[in-house]
Amino acid sequence: MKKLIVLLPVYNAEKFLAECLDSICNQTYRDFELIVCNDGSNDRSLHILRQYAAGDPRIRVLSNPENLGTVKTRNRLLSEIPENTDFVAWMDSDDICSSERFRKQLDYLMEHPAIGGVGSALEIIDENSDLIGRRDYPIAASEIRKQLPICNVLAQPAMLLRHDVLRKIGDYSVSCSVCEDYDYWLRAIDCFDFANLPEPLLRYRISKQQIKQRKLKKTLAITMLLQRRYYQRNGRRMPLSGIIRQICGFTLLMLPADWILKLFVLFTYRKKGQSEWG
Repeated sequence: MKKLIVLLPVYNAEKFLAECLDSICNQTYRDFELIVCNDGSNDRSLHILRQYAAGDPRIRVLSNPENLGTVKTRNRLLSEIPENTDFVAWMDSDDICSSERFRKQLDYLMEHPAIGGVGSALEIIDENSDLIGRRDYPIAASEIRKQLPICNVLAQPAMLLRHDVLRKIGDYSVSCSVCEDYDYWLRAIDCFDFANLPEPLLRYRISKQQIKQRKLKKTLAITMLLQRRYYQRNGRRMPLSGIIRQICGFTLLMLPADWILKLFVLFTYRKKGQSEWG
């Protein structure tokens, strides 16, 4: 199998970090390097990372001298990818992945050479790692290409990509500090096709610590702006479904942030009573 690099930005994640690292280190596909960048954490995150690295030679730990933010940390991780890398997987420090994640995603990309990257459905967990729901995404590349400009249907921490995608698209935009992933996919979809596996290969955590939860209104406003810019950049007219979403978005911006979060969870996460793995 070709070389796989896993990238993990970390900031003040000591509460969830061990679960995250265990899920990566215990993959059934074991031939990878995990590059972690501690973004100036002021908790025990760096200590935990060094402990894991001491016991697993696949882990390489970097550390920013101060907190630079998610975007700059992601870009530093991109710059550390060895040139001979074939595939790159993202992970977030509060999430947990299935032990079969890398193997299944790599198998898919090997069987579908025209696809630039593959994600998956998500199981949603809370701060106690209890299952609270599920999120499904379109599977086919044609459907993703159709839906992505009006809704982000690629989950950043569940993505495994060909290195060629990252070489072509380059760094994350520092002007999109809470929606850098969505901006990246909207740039990438002009050049590459993407897919999702129907099964949940990642447990995505909803917590108060997340930037997108703490800055929900800013996230929504920038998301809507990126969608409008995408259609302007491509000289296309936004479809009716996109216009309706824009109107709903402007309406939501007038509501309190906690209401927005409740509505977001209500309409985007399907209730799921039992995990499909683990």
